Amino acid sequence: YPSTPLFRSPAPAPVALGAPPAAPAAPAPVAQGYKEINEPNFGFAFQIPSAWGWQLTKTKDYLISGPKGIPANEVSLVVQIIDKQAGGTTLMAQMKAMVAQISQVPQGKILKKGEVTMAGQQAPYFLASYQANDLARQPVEFGHAQVGMERGRHLFLISYSAPTPIYKANLGAFQRVVDSFRFTKP
Repeated sequence: YPSTPLFRSPAPAPVALGAPPAAPAAPAPVAQGYKEINEPNFGFAFQIPSAWGWQLTKTKDYLISGPKGIPANEVSLVVQIIDKQAGGTTLMAQMKAMVAQISQVPQGKILKKGEVTMAGQQAPYFLASYQANDLARQPVEFGHAQVGMERGRHLFLISYSAPTPIYKANLGAFQRVVDSFRFTKP
């Protein structure tokens, strides 16, 4: 996992405390083979592979996966939005809770922690592995990447998991979400 481009993002320019919110980022060009998902209510956008689908869950999270019938269908790529005020939580508390949760599952281990630049800000991430059942209900090792950031009263948590070989083969989809994620409202 450590050789992925996710960990080579340049550091952002320093921002003065109390600075006004940054203007929305200009849209990244949609790369060939990708499509953009625009979330109008929370004001963000990101790109996923054009053949992949997404749905809103009951909790209003974006669940993204590859097409049925191919290994990428085992991918679970989730964009979760949490209201900090309603949940009484912080980004670091959420990330620590997820690390603790993974540490409790069979063969759960944290492989790496750090920060990456996402939407112009430093975002904490971690990589993990654990054992879980795949779609065929067979126990296999899963790879997991988690990145989080905050803006205003909301936390934005993006997770990516799949059985390890599928995780590695489709890591570019997660990387594109991270690289293309931008806010569309000030």
